Amino acid sequence: MAVQIIEAPAAEPISAADVVTQTHVRADFADDADLASTYIESARSDAESRTKRQFVTATLRLTLEAFPAGRYLEIPRPPLQSVTAVRYYDAAGTLQTLDPAVYHVSGAHPAPVLTEAPMPGVVTLKAGASWPTTEDRPDAVEVEFVAGYGEPADVPAGIKHAMLLHVADSYDQRGTLIVGTVSSQLARTFARMLDRYEVP
Repeated sequence: MAVQIIEAPAAEPISAADVVTQTHVRADFADDADLASTYIESARSDAESRTKRQFVTATLRLTLEAFPAGRYLEIPRPPLQSVTAVRYYDAAGTLQTLDPAVYHVSGAHPAPVLTEAPMPGVVTLKAGASWPTTEDRPDAVEVEFVAGYGEPADVPAGIKHAMLLHVADSYDQRGTLIVGTVSSQLARTFARMLDRYEVP
């Protein structure tokens, strides 16, 4: 299974100005756009990886070797907003689009998503339907979908707070090797702040 971003989010969940106004980081942090962008992107990437979520709305593609053995196909990186298409390479190697009439999508939320930690969405075959036969290849099935809480302002405050802590600590400790109790404690704090958003 692989997930690829097809259309990236328009912005990060937090900005350099947020970091300056909501942490102890000095004001000239916002003046170095490249530095600020690097730390913010790193914080978001770490937080998304830990929670297994998509924060700001993006279009993604899930690629699978085959359809699942059962009737349910779980969509990663919640919150799911919508499924654009389910496509597959048939036995002859031709890319086909699965008829939406044979499945339904559950667990999708229109943006802005108000639930802080929604579960993954699911594509479920309708009664009497079956998954089609696919070619034997690593990318036999692809699901294009839209996920995320919405705009940066819609991302839960707890997630943004954890990101701000991550950025401030990274900036404070730039250029040094962090070892020992302080860095370990900060890592544990970051993890604890994101615990309730983590996808089981």
